[in-house]
Amino acid sequence: MTQPIPASETKHLNQLNHPLIYPFENERKKKKKKKILELGSGIGYSSLNLLSKGFKLISTDIQPILNDVLKPNLIEGIKILNENEIKINIEEDLKFIELNWIKISNLYDNYIFEKNNLNNLIEIENFKKEFEFEYFKEINFIILSDTFYTIELIKPLWKTLILISIFSSNTSKNKKSNLPIIYISLERRDSILIDKALDEGKNLGFNLKQIHKLTLKKEIEKYWNNWKDEDWDDIEIWKCRWKGK
Repeated sequence: MTQPIPASETKHLNQLNHPLIYPFENERKKKKKKKILELGSGIGYSSLNLLSKGFKLISTDIQPILNDVLKPNLIEGIKILNENEIKINIEEDLKFIELNWIKISNLYDNYIFEKNNLNNLIEIENFKKEFEFEYFKEINFIILSDTFYTIELIKPLWKTLILISIFSSNTSKNKKSNLPIIYISLERRDSILIDKALDEGKNLGFNLKQIHKLTLKKEIEKYWNNWKDEDWDDIEIWKCRWKGK
C-alpha cells in the first residue's frame, strides 16, 4: 500500500501501514518541538503520526483502553519508526495519561464556579492535590477526533478542555491569548447531536470556526489522491480557542 485508506475500509485489519511523507523528517529536525495533547487517543494512530513529524505528545484515554490498546500500539509503532531512522525518544517525547472527563468536569464545577478567578486556581492546595496540572502546562495544541458520540459526555468534554486550557498557558499569568489552539475532527453521523455539542462549546466560551471544505479537499487530494469524495464527505474539522464566558 502506498497511501492510507479510509477508516471504513480498515475495520477488519489488525495492522495499518502508513507511509511517511518525505519532507517531514527534515522538518522535524529543524523545529523546536511543539506539544500536543490528544483527548481520546484510542488506538494511537494520530499520536503516532504526530510523533513521527516531530511533535511532543500527551496521549490520553480511559482504562482499560489506555493500558490494553493505546500503550502497546504506540510502543510498538515507535519501535518500528526508530528502526527506520525516524528517531523518537519515548521518555522525552511521549506521556501516557489516564484522563476521565467526568472527573475533570467535577473539578471544574467545584472550583471554577466557586472561585471565579482563573489565575488563583493554581494556588488552591486542594485543587492541586486533585488535578495533576503539571502535565498540561505549555501545551500548544489540543486535538480530538470523534469525541461527540453521546449527549451525557458533551458538557464534561468542554469543561475538561476549559480546565486544561487554563494550565497550558505559556505564561505564569495564564493570558487567554496564550491558551492552546484546539482542533476537533468529527464525522457528522448524527447532526442533532453534533449541533448540540458545538452549541454547548460556544455557550461555554469557545470561538468555534469550521475549516472550509475546500481547504480539506485540497489537503486530502494533495496527499491521498486515492480517496473518493464519499470517503470523507461527512468529515468536518473545527478550530477554536477558549476565550472565557
